[in-house]
Amino acid sequence: MRAPHTLPKWMALVALALVFSYTSWAQRYLQPVIAQVQTVNGVVYGQATTNTGASQSLAMDLYVPVESNTAPRPVMVFFHGGSFVGGTRNDAVMTRLCQEFARRGYVTATASYRLGVSIGITNPLDAEFAKAAIRATQDAKAAVRFLRRSVVEGVTGQSGLNPFGIDTNRIFIGGYSAGAITALHAAYFRDTALATPLVRNMLRVVGGGLEGVSGNPAYSSRVHGVFNMAGALLDSILLQAPVHPTVHFHGMQDDVVPFARGYATFVGSPIIQLDGSSLLHARIQRLGARSELHSFPTLGHDLTDTVSTNFIIQKTAEFFYTTLTATQELAKNPFHLHAYPNPCSDQIRLTLTGEWAESSTFPQGLTIQVNDAFGRIVSQGLWQNPLEPLSVDMTTASPGLYFLKVSNQDGRRAELRLVRRP
Repeated sequence: MRAPHTLPKWMALVALALVFSYTSWAQRYLQPVIAQVQTVNGVVYGQATTNTGASQSLAMDLYVPVESNTAPRPVMVFFHGGSFVGGTRNDAVMTRLCQEFARRGYVTATASYRLGVSIGITNPLDAEFAKAAIRATQDAKAAVRFLRRSVVEGVTGQSGLNPFGIDTNRIFIGGYSAGAITALHAAYFRDTALATPLVRNMLRVVGGGLEGVSGNPAYSSRVHGVFNMAGALLDSILLQAPVHPTVHFHGMQDDVVPFARGYATFVGSPIIQLDGSSLLHARIQRLGARSELHSFPTLGHDLTDTVSTNFIIQKTAEFFYTTLTATQELAKNPFHLHAYPNPCSDQIRLTLTGEWAESSTFPQGLTIQVNDAFGRIVSQGLWQNPLEPLSVDMTTASPGLYFLKVSNQDGRRAELRLVRRP
């Protein structure tokens, strides 16, 4: 191989600047590259009736990246835990999640929802907590609708339309414990005919149907991805296509929200049967969407220690980074070339779906080339049988941004951006 030519000093400086620019772009949504975040507290997104019949204003706190980039940004909305009877939107877990992902380039929000159950001799636990979960789900949907409304109508006390600079085609929701249960049902509970008679009856008692009447009725509550931290669904059968990219974190010893099928508990008492993260993960995969499960064999319901939280933040960032970049690359990737994990450390695995994968023979295989940000070739070779996955060795590549190109003998090409982690 010929040695590369020495670049003139001015060209080297320009190239270096391009590398920094590419690297910064590549790390967006993945690493905390934004120094300053503006917090907007107490933004009212709706109003609803509580379990006691009182009227409650519903509010969220938003965390907005402060940067020169004015392009609309994806949104993450988080809901706190507390067994539907306690907790606050600005607790330590929600605050850190919002700050961490705002610094990665998202607009983030932590939203309050109605709390409270009426426990008594004539009020069975399963019915009361089913109603509490329904109220929370309705409020979560209203919060998503509010974000869409803010783009079209603006927000009281904020200037202009879309004052938070959000992209309503990239809305992700999630939460911890009861907040994760809320987010999962807001994303996936669509068909009441699939629910148990108890839940259908409680829906009638609460009123308002699945969408509820908590506010912003003219807008969609559709989301595009879910973050599930120790959550569950009433039944995994509620998961029906279309499903969305979903990342799960769950302690296998959880005795509050089950890891598989089991009873959720309240102060040690069983309440209602739920399907936990392991069952949801399997069903989402069967329905054809990306799902990633991170289980903790020795942990229970509490995933808020420093080590676990750091792990959860990093893996969530990687998961949604891949989700976002896959969407951005679709125009350059009409044949559905997939690289996982991306970002990678050592090996990256390539798979092919769509038109190319439907061919039965590849007499000449596919040509693979990986270039760095300077355009230099760092790896190349032949994918002899694209019907089988291929591993590409990235162990000798420096951390940063790379460009993968795969082409066939007819000149058709698919491209992906790859990131090598430090």
